Order: sequence, then structure tokens, then C-alpha cells
Amino acid sequence: MNTFHEGESLYWTIRPTGPDNLPVLLGTPIASNPGPTTTVTSWSLYLYDEDSATPTATVYELLDQNPQGSFFTSLVLDTYWGDLDEKGYSARFTVPGSGFTSVGGHTYRLELVITTPNFGLLVEQELIQCVGRYSA
Repeated sequence: MNTFHEGESLYWTIRPTGPDNLPVLLGTPIASNPGPTTTVTSWSLYLYDEDSATPTATVYELLDQNPQGSFFTSLVLDTYWGDLDEKGYSARFTVPGSGFTSVGGHTYRLELVITTPNFGLLVEQELIQCVGRYSA
């Protein structure tokens, strides 16, 4: 499980795929490049605290966002992706630490809802652990 530190921003790199198992990318496929079979119209991001008294209530959300700046036209391999695999990611998101109150030891669920013209809504989720900050 990935981690982030209490009070800090949470970063999420992801390679969402359509039902055809091809990555969802920014841009429209063209005949000379079979590439993605779908593209992104908009996206929404939700964050839930699985260990709170109300784990189904969002602690942070971004609704109906433009894909520019978060989705890429091709898969990306860089330090954000690390050595997870040799394929890379097609989207990157930041949840600012100032946007929600994180609690060390809690598990958070990121949920990405992608609106596509080909497949309708696609949903991706990931659990991430918050590591507490201790002071002496």
C-alpha cells in the first residue's frame, strides 16, 4: 500500500484502462495510431477516510474537472512512477495537504471517476496509508 505523511499533500499516479484493457489517454485516437480507444471528457476525484466515523463521506473532492493538465497523451515513465513497471502512467493527481485533515494511521481511499465518450463512466480506486508525524 502506498503512503503519505500526515499534513502533507497526497500524490497519485495512475494508468486507468477501459474495458478493452487499453490505457485511457488525453486525445482522440487517429487511424494511423490505434492508441487509446477512448479519451477523457472530464473527471472527478473523491477522497474518503476509511477509518473515520463516516467512511462513506468525502473528506476532499474535485468535481467535473477538465482533463488537460492531469491526463497525458502518452504513457509517462518518470520519478513519479518509479519502478512500478515499464509501461508508465497516463494521469497524475495532487490532493493538497491543506485541502483536508489527514490523520496518521488512517487508511484513505482515492476514487477517480472518469467520463469517456466510448465507455461512459470508468471508476478507479486505490487505498493509501497516512503515516503520522510525531514530535518530541
